[in-house]
Amino acid sequence: MIDSVFCIAAAIVGAGFASGREIMQFYSQYGFFSWILIAFSVGMMTALIYALTDQRKGMENHQPLLIRILWILLYSAVCSSMTAAAGEMAALTIPVHRARMLGMAVTLAFCVKMSNGNLLVLSLLGKLLVPGIAIIFLLCMRVKGIGSQPASFSGASLFQAAGYCSMNAVLTGAVTAEAGKNKTSRERLAIAVCAGMIFGGLLALGNASLLPHGPELREAALPMVLLLKAYGKTGFYLSASALYLAITTTLIAALRGMKAMLPGKRTDAWAVLIVAGGALLGFREIVSRIYPILGYLCLFSLVFPKYLKKRKQNRVLHRSVYEWRKGEERG
Repeated sequence: MIDSVFCIAAAIVGAGFASGREIMQFYSQYGFFSWILIAFSVGMMTALIYALTDQRKGMENHQPLLIRILWILLYSAVCSSMTAAAGEMAALTIPVHRARMLGMAVTLAFCVKMSNGNLLVLSLLGKLLVPGIAIIFLLCMRVKGIGSQPASFSGASLFQAAGYCSMNAVLTGAVTAEAGKNKTSRERLAIAVCAGMIFGGLLALGNASLLPHGPELREAALPMVLLLKAYGKTGFYLSASALYLAITTTLIAALRGMKAMLPGKRTDAWAVLIVAGGALLGFREIVSRIYPILGYLCLFSLVFPKYLKKRKQNRVLHRSVYEWRKGEERG
């Protein structure tokens, strides 16, 4: 069970926390009210993970075509953003010509290769990353800022947080479904609660570290990396390495889900073409413009199949009652 929890955590860390851009976009920009959004998100994420662990036959085998298309778009966007983030990280840390393109190419090739293996690698990386990212956030909390964002709250911000949770849940869908195989309901609930607590704990630490820097880092592509510069070269490079590792774990998890959804046998080649093209849009553009839209679509994708299933069950029930009544009338 512990391995399952850390597989899910490793899949979330990169897209949800590593750069800090996502936390700023969906939470910290709302000031004090970001804590209300975080409390809401922890409960929602726990419920979504529990629901997705019940997909015992795999995510790709029983979803309507429309939902599969939406999830392919999500996986493509997340893979592209993680690849672009790796390029941004390379540009900040490697003093060579075209470091950004080199970082994207090497990272994508490595993660495509690693996505063909089992979940053991993700589990091991998750056990290293969760405490590592927590330490990074604690270090960032010690860096003085110029003040927090003005407090603001609306129904739209709550809906945006719901989309963020849905996006992260669907992102981990392939890994979560595999982690839930052959597990009892109680075991799946324990996995969901533990993963939700890790999600909430990291989200809270990241938000606490970014709130004092809202005005100065709101437009930054990699806020956490910029904050870590306060610790000099050694601290900066060590922390940047941990963040890069978080990016790769999410990219591996997203590629597993993406390839499971793609038709045909040459899924690796198609994945490389799609992700490489998407990564050229740039990390900040993907997170700021595409993530919110995909979040809403993911929320729809999680609710819509259940709605269809309920309607189908109601139709079957009504038909059975109708046939029974006809039989009674004939009798």
